[in-house]
Amino acid sequence: AGKLQLELYSAVQNLVLGQTVWFLRNVSFADGIEAIVNRFRPGIVGLAAKFAEIAPAGMMERLQAEITRLTDAGVPSELADRIARLPGEAAIPDIVLISEESGRDLEEVARTYFDVAAHFRLGAMDQQARSMELRDYYDGLALDRARATLDIARRRLTLDALEAEGLENWLEANELRVKRTSRAAGEIMDGELTVSKFSVAASLFAELAR
Repeated sequence: AGKLQLELYSAVQNLVLGQTVWFLRNVSFADGIEAIVNRFRPGIVGLAAKFAEIAPAGMMERLQAEITRLTDAGVPSELADRIARLPGEAAIPDIVLISEESGRDLEEVARTYFDVAAHFRLGAMDQQARSMELRDYYDGLALDRARATLDIARRRLTLDALEAEGLENWLEANELRVKRTSRAAGEIMDGELTVSKFSVAASLFAELAR
């Protein structure tokens, strides 16, 4: 159906636009695009192939549900699988950066990254933000900056968890701060979401990270 085709185009468009912004924001182009491709391609290709092994169970359940929804609507199974994986695979460049900074194995970093996101429901937060309908240009800028703040916090929390040799160890060592932040962010995110509420929630996680 035409509506479904437009939905598939939109999924790819969202990936392209989101990743373009991410690379402009996080990577230097001084040595040209080829250098960036050579730097990130191995990690993206390698982790994408092992995504089902690395992603947490909850993420895989949502992915499988999306594949089923698409195939039931008539999308070929291989294409449905590829489209459904795009949001999760969009995190891989972040994982590559963390691996470079920490010196840790990509798969270890990926598992920790997804554990952090799942524990604090950061993916759900970002999904809510992306689904907001904004009509004011400056609200859009503010939301984009808040999402960038949340992305940085997720990277830093992952680095903290890696240094603690696992998320559980880090959570135990920071129990009071974690509970306070999680409770406050949960209260903020409940109900109708606004740009200001999301911005405050993102800043709370930025403060929780080192």
